[in-house]
Amino acid sequence: MRVVITFIVGIGKQMIMTFCRAPFTGLTIDPAGNLNMCCSTSNRKQFNTKISDVENLSEFFLDTQMSELRQRMKSQGLEKLAECKFCSRAVTNGLQAEVHNYNRYKIAEPLELRYLEVTTSNVCNQACATCNSYFSTKWRKVEKNLPEEFQTNAKASIIKTPDIDKILNALPQLHHLNIKGGEPFADKNNLRILNKLVETNPTCEVIITSNFQNIPDEWWEPLSKLKNLIVGASIDGTGETYDWIRSGNFENTYTNIQKFTSVVGYKPSINMCISIYNLFNLKETTDFFKGYTQNIYNVVYNPEYLSPNIIDSITLKRLLLKQFEMNPANISPNLWDIPTVDPETQKKRQGEFLRYTESMNKIRGFNIFDIHPQLAEIFEYK
Repeated sequence: MRVVITFIVGIGKQMIMTFCRAPFTGLTIDPAGNLNMCCSTSNRKQFNTKISDVENLSEFFLDTQMSELRQRMKSQGLEKLAECKFCSRAVTNGLQAEVHNYNRYKIAEPLELRYLEVTTSNVCNQACATCNSYFSTKWRKVEKNLPEEFQTNAKASIIKTPDIDKILNALPQLHHLNIKGGEPFADKNNLRILNKLVETNPTCEVIITSNFQNIPDEWWEPLSKLKNLIVGASIDGTGETYDWIRSGNFENTYTNIQKFTSVVGYKPSINMCISIYNLFNLKETTDFFKGYTQNIYNVVYNPEYLSPNIIDSITLKRLLLKQFEMNPANISPNLWDIPTVDPETQKKRQGEFLRYTESMNKIRGFNIFDIHPQLAEIFEYK
């Protein structure tokens, strides 16, 4: 949903402004405990405030910093807010972005905290090739074997018990709760949150994004009792492509997806993040998961050297058409109309891609270029 407010500026001039409801509906808590207006902000420390710095999340939501942000959104719109540059770029190009997700939520009158996105830690049981140690503790071991230019060196981040209690206190008033990671099912703080929600607010919409690598037995009871549960499986490929990208086991993941379907009563959505690595596995993956809701509009832009746009646009479009049965209508605009980069920047990123991939092949113990020789052909890699 796109909410557009039109202002008349001067005589015969119009300014189209995109309004986002994110700062009017809730808060985001990132893996380091930072409070943000949303998950897509370009400045994770925009408030210089962590959950440990506040006594009450609802009070912070109504306090000065958030009020000032709401005023800026009203008067300037998404396009003028520096922290909203990622969504602004997407909207300008007619692409799907987080603003469209936030704008489906209703603003309370009087204003109150209704939406909360929570990442209780960066604890994760996978080390995806497109990720880093900020979002995955397992990445810390991987990074030690990468060239320094590809290291993030983020520490393990876990929200402490007193701060988890602040989240629990906010649950009864919420209409929407979004749990991310790390890996949500690898952190028992999230189990506390779900159990409390079952007790105090079981009709709240709960969104969970999981890699489905492992769901311990104690999770199945609250998952089966939540009345408005939306779960997405982060897949990124099938077979060896999945195993290489996500450092997991595809068969094990698919077994857990089937068990979830049996216990909860519906299939999770399949969320693919498109990178340079799975371009040749798109058709196989979408065919494998026929009958599931599939979201394949997320495209890797960071790290920049793993984005599909390191391939020239003509080659990329030909490749996509072949994967999607020669029908552009089957291809998400986010992927078909991916912004291009200048040749010099593209060449630099291609060099980074090859150096990074050579290192990841050694870490994985098998070679992505053997799985997809077409990828080696594009980059003339031998």
